[in-house]
Amino acid sequence: MRGFILAAGLGTRLRPLTEVLPKPLVPIAGVPLLQRALGQLRAAVVRQVGVNTFHLGERVADFIDDGRRFGVQATVFAEAPAILGTGGGLKNAESFLRSGGEAF
Repeated sequence: MRGFILAAGLGTRLRPLTEVLPKPLVPIAGVPLLQRALGQLRAAVVRQVGVNTFHLGERVADFIDDGRRFGVQATVFAEAPAILGTGGGLKNAESFLRSGGEAF
């Protein structure tokens, strides 16, 4: 099964923290939000995860790497030069989401 995490936001409500740290990597009780989301998907038997990035996206991509340390196979979809929004982020990953022929 495939999942998708929307992680391209600017994190404006968390500024100034998100000027140097992307919102998906903000820790809650010592665990980054993105790690929590990956863990929840893994617990739901999702093994292939797409993640879109924009603001400080290289930091998010470095954190995820290939996803193995989180028990999933991860693919990062960088949005550039402009953020695409929710629908655009999913459209950008359409080939990933459609491959496998099942719902995501």
